[in-house]
Amino acid sequence: MQSATKSRPRGVTIAATVNIIVGIAGLFFGIGFIAQDALLHPIIESAFDLPRRNLSAEQASTPGFGIALGAAFVPLAIVSFIVAYGLLKGRRWAWTAALVLSIISMVWYAFTVVIIPSNGGRTLGVIIGAVTIYCLYRPHVKAYLGKEVR
Repeated sequence: MQSATKSRPRGVTIAATVNIIVGIAGLFFGIGFIAQDALLHPIIESAFDLPRRNLSAEQASTPGFGIALGAAFVPLAIVSFIVAYGLLKGRRWAWTAALVLSIISMVWYAFTVVIIPSNGGRTLGVIIGAVTIYCLYRPHVKAYLGKEVR
């Protein structure tokens, strides 16, 4: 337990804010992918009478891919919100969880930068993950979250 007089370090607030923003974006995109694949795609196909077999690979997505992608984004978004709460409350487990989420995020963004190098947003995602990890490793942040400072 943290004492009531101990103030929250700026690095904790930054890491929590990043997790909240990532959570909001994850919910937005996850629900969007699910809605697109489950609701809109069938409506568009039936309205224009376009069976998937007549569409090129660029025109048609793999059936169920949006649902699978959304099903991955939504739980990660919820975990991001939980981690942000833990960081703001000074919970020891939140440091490890935030570190793991940041590493996963950096690996994902680095992978997508290699696959599709033209988008600067993914490069920014790698940078944000690195800054979050840097903030988490600051001695006063680790001490606030109950981690040993070596």
